[in-house]
Amino acid sequence: MAGILQATPVQGITNSGQPLNNPAVAPVPIGGTNGTNVYNILCDTSGRLLIAGAASSSASAAGAPVQVGGVGADGNAYALRVDSNGQLSVNSEGQKKTFSVGGVLTPAAAATDIVALIGSSTKKVRVTRVEVTIAATAAGIIDVLLIKRSTANTGGTSTNPTIVPHDATDTVTATLNQYSANPTAGTAVGTVRAAKVGIVANTTATRVWTFTERNTKGIVLPAATDLLCINLNGATLLAGEVCGYSIEFTEE
Repeated sequence: MAGILQATPVQGITNSGQPLNNPAVAPVPIGGTNGTNVYNILCDTSGRLLIAGAASSSASAAGAPVQVGGVGADGNAYALRVDSNGQLSVNSEGQKKTFSVGGVLTPAAAATDIVALIGSSTKKVRVTRVEVTIAATAAGIIDVLLIKRSTANTGGTSTNPTIVPHDATDTVTATLNQYSANPTAGTAVGTVRAAKVGIVANTTATRVWTFTERNTKGIVLPAATDLLCINLNGATLLAGEVCGYSIEFTEE
C-alpha cells in the first residue's frame, strides 16, 4: 500500500449517531491514500496487520517479496540487507573517500611549520587523525602544535610526499608540503591542539590526535586556501632531533 498513514479518533459511531467503543459494532478504519483512492489497512481474521507480497512466509525470495529499505543518494531504492539467518547486515566501514600520508624529516633550525596539509578547491577535506613522533639523542621537552591557517604559506623549502588513497579507485585533490626550511607562515586561524612532548635521550615519543570519535566534526578544510599545519613553535632543536608524522583525512 502506498500513501501516508492517516489516523482517525479511536471511537466508533453507531447507526443512531451515538459514540460506541465496541469495534465489533462500529470499527474505526485506518488507512492511507495513493493520491487518488483511499484504502484501509488490511488485517487477517485475528486482527493482525497484513503486508502484501508475492512470497509467502519462509518461501523463496523469488517473485515480489515485501522489502523494507530506503532511497540512496543516487535516487534509487535499496532494500535492507540480511544474512542467511535473516539477521540485519550492518557494515561499520566508512564510505567516504579516505587518504593517508606520512613521512620522516629533520626539522629546520628553530622550526615553525614542518608539515602543511592544504585543502582543495573542489572538495571538502576533513582531517580525522594526526600522529607526530619525535626522536632525539638528547633529552628535552618539545612543543608540538596543530595550527589552522586561512591563507597559504609562502617560501621555504618543501617536498610533496605522495598521498595514498585507502581505495585505489579514489583520487585525492588535497596536497601536502613537508618543509626542510621554514616557510613564511600564512594567517593563523588559531591553534587546534598543543602538547609538551617529553623526550628521553635516544628514545622516541608519540602524540596522537583523533577527531570525530565523540560525535564531533573533524578539522575541516573547505577551500584550497585552508591549511592544517604541524608546527614546532620555533624552539631550538634537541641534538639529533628527527620527526615522523602521519595524517589521515577524507574528502567529500
